Amino acid sequence: YEIAEQAVTAVAVEEVHVDMELDDSVDSTGIMCADLHAHSWRSADSYETREYKVIAAAAEGLDVIASTDHEWVDDYQPDIEAAGLGAIIHGFAGEELTTFAYGHFNVLGQTIDTDAPNDGAVDWYYADAPEVFDRVHADPLDPILQVNHPASEAFQGYFTAVGFDPVAGTVARPDLWSTDFQAVEVFNSKSFAENEGEGESVPAWFALVDMGLRFAATGNSDTHDAIDDELGWQRTCFILGHDDPATFTVAEMKQAIRGMEVLVSGGILVTAEGPGGELPGGLVDAGPGTADFHVVVQAPLWIAADRLRVFVGGVEADTITLDGTTADPGNPVVRFDDTITVVVAGGGD
Repeated sequence: YEIAEQAVTAVAVEEVHVDMELDDSVDSTGIMCADLHAHSWRSADSYETREYKVIAAAAEGLDVIASTDHEWVDDYQPDIEAAGLGAIIHGFAGEELTTFAYGHFNVLGQTIDTDAPNDGAVDWYYADAPEVFDRVHADPLDPILQVNHPASEAFQGYFTAVGFDPVAGTVARPDLWSTDFQAVEVFNSKSFAENEGEGESVPAWFALVDMGLRFAATGNSDTHDAIDDELGWQRTCFILGHDDPATFTVAEMKQAIRGMEVLVSGGILVTAEGPGGELPGGLVDAGPGTADFHVVVQAPLWIAADRLRVFVGGVEADTITLDGTTADPGNPVVRFDDTITVVVAGGGD
C-alpha cells in the first residue's frame, strides 16, 4: 500500500474521525501473505491480547496469521470472527515448540486437543529431535514443521545445535539431525544482508537446496509486541491462484509450502516465471547451457529498491542496478520487468 497523508485538527476532549483510502498499488493477484510466527499472552514472554493481535495484523494488511505461542496450541480464527474481520484476514492453529536443547520449531496447522495439556502442545521433554519430529507428523492433520531462526546463537537454533556446516554439507550431531521438516525460517525480523552474513540462515538454506532437499524458505516477524515487533515486517506469501481470506484453507497453505510455492517479502514483491511457465517452487529442466526467467520486481513508492541480486547454486551470479531505467514508465511501482538469463554450467534442475 502507498502512504496516505491528511492534515487533522485535534481539539481537546473531542473525537476526530478521519476517513482515508490507501492505494493498493502492488499487484499481488493470486498471492496471499501470512505471518507464520506471532505470539500473544499465552506465551510467557508476550502480554498482548489475542484481540489486539488480530486487529494489528489486519491493519498491517496481512491476509493470514498463524497462532504460534510457546508450548500452547491455539487458533486466531475465533478471535478474527469475534472482531468482525473474517472478510479480510484468516487465522489457523499452531504452536512454537520451544526446546531448550536443539532449537525452536513452529508446528503449523495442527490439531487442537482441549483434553490435553496446553491444548495439545507437542511433548519434547527427554526426546531427541528425530523423535519429536515424528510426534509432530503423527498428528492426523499432518502439520507443517518449520525450523525457526535456525542459525540463532541466543536461542540455540537447530542448525547451530546440530553443527550444520553449509559448505561441507555435514552435521556435527547426527543423533539430533533429521530433515523431516518442510520450511526454514530464513528471515526472522532481520534483513537479507543480516541473514546472509552474521546469521547465516540464507547460506544454510541455499546449501540444503543444493543438496537436493526441498524446503520452503519463509520470512516472519516473530512478534511478541506489535508496537516494537511489527506483524508482517517480513511475510511469507503463498502462490494460491486466489487472494480471498474468506475462502483460504489450511490445506492449500500446506500444499504451497510443501511445493515451495512461496515468496518472502519485506515490502518488495519479486515474482519469477521459468521458460516453460514454471512458478517459484517449480522445477525447470535446464540442461547444460542457459535458461531464461521472466522476473518482475514491485514495491510501493515509499520503499527503496536499488538492486536485484541473482543467485545460482547459492552464489551471487549477477547484480542488476535498479536505477529507474529498468522500471515501467507507465507504472513506477514496477521497478523491474524483464528477462534474466541464468547460465547452467553442468545442467540440472
